[in-house]
Amino acid sequence: MLTKNNIFFRNIHTAEDWVFVSEILCHSKSFNIIKLPVYSHRIHIESLGRKMGYIRADSNIRIIWEIAKFINKNKSALNKKKTEFLSRIIHLAYNDLFFNLVLCNKNEIKKITYLLLRSKKTLFTLKKLEFDNLNFLHKKKINLKKYLIKYKMKKKLSIN
Repeated sequence: MLTKNNIFFRNIHTAEDWVFVSEILCHSKSFNIIKLPVYSHRIHIESLGRKMGYIRADSNIRIIWEIAKFINKNKSALNKKKTEFLSRIIHLAYNDLFFNLVLCNKNEIKKITYLLLRSKKTLFTLKKLEFDNLNFLHKKKINLKKYLIKYKMKKKLSIN
C-alpha cells in the first residue's frame, strides 16, 4: 500500500509522522477514531529547546501544506470521517505553529513568512474544510511579516 500510493516520510523536522499516518489512514478502506487516550507522548526537557520555536513552526507549515496537497489530490476518495481527521491534524499543526511563533526571532519570522507565501495557493484550498484560520494569508508580503511579528509581541506581553 505504501509504494502503490506513494506514501513516505516527508522532509519535515518534527511531527513528520502526522502526514505519514494521515495518508495511511485515508488510503485505508476503513478506520475508527478512539476518543480515549491510548498513547502517552513524553517530552524530554533537554531536547525541548532544539525542537521548539522556528524548527517546530517550519514543520507545522510543512505539515499543513502536505495535508492540503493530499486533500486536493484525493478529494474524491475522502469521506466525512477522513476529512474530519485531516481537519483535526491541520488544526493541531496550526495551533502549534502560532504557539512556536512566539519563540522565533525576526529573521526566523521572515523565513516563516516566505514559506507561508510559497504555500499560499495550496493552503487556500483548505477553506473547503471550513478552515478559516488561514485568512491572515490574504495580507500582502510585507504586511504578513508585520502581522506575524505583531502577533508574537502581543503574545509575549500576555505571558509576562
